[in-house]
Amino acid sequence: MKKTLLSLALLATGVASYAQVSQGSIMLGGDIGYGSTTSATSSTATGFTAPPDGGGSTMNLNINGGYFIMDGMAVGLNVGYNSGSTKMSGAGTGANILTWNNTTSLVNIGLFARKYMEISDKFYFYGGLGFNYMTGTDNNSTITGTPKAVVADPDIKNSGWNISIAPGLAYFPAPAWGIHFGLNNIINYSSMASSQDVTVGATTVTFKQTNSSLNLGVGLTPTLGIAYFIGK
Repeated sequence: MKKTLLSLALLATGVASYAQVSQGSIMLGGDIGYGSTTSATSSTATGFTAPPDGGGSTMNLNINGGYFIMDGMAVGLNVGYNSGSTKMSGAGTGANILTWNNTTSLVNIGLFARKYMEISDKFYFYGGLGFNYMTGTDNNSTITGTPKAVVADPDIKNSGWNISIAPGLAYFPAPAWGIHFGLNNIINYSSMASSQDVTVGATTVTFKQTNSSLNLGVGLTPTLGIAYFIGK
């Protein structure tokens, strides 16, 4: 009798862990990522010295929902917000640039597919493929001269799309909850179009630029997320 009860208990545990990613289940969750960089600059220009003072940071926040079309395979919708800032500083005289600031904000909406592969009852490896449309702005400003004066450039409008592959590890501390540790941008291809309206006197000129990039392991952003699973 004891052996029967033990076998039933182990079977129930296995069914509960597998039901999290079984066909017909629903996943609701989100993740957050953060990264930072520092840099050192130098200059040999007369009257200008740029000490090692610069850096930036990035943050992304995503909310997603998915449906398991088959065991271990989910497809769904993703909505997110990305922001970044960069600052470079130097010492100078006259019209030399003292400080340059850049802030970027992007809103994205897209589709994703994610495949879960069981490692143990509570651990799964997963691989994700995502497609996102993005839109947002860049803002640049400089502090120049003596005394200091802030000069703000017209906003740069950005829009485009990207395709990315993001692997990770999922841990299920409870049957309905999963914690995800992921790596964004391990493979990423993006295409962005930018435009900026610059007014000189009574004339407004629009500058446009298109950029495409393929990154392999460059700009990796670790993410931490949590998801709630509704079993079939």
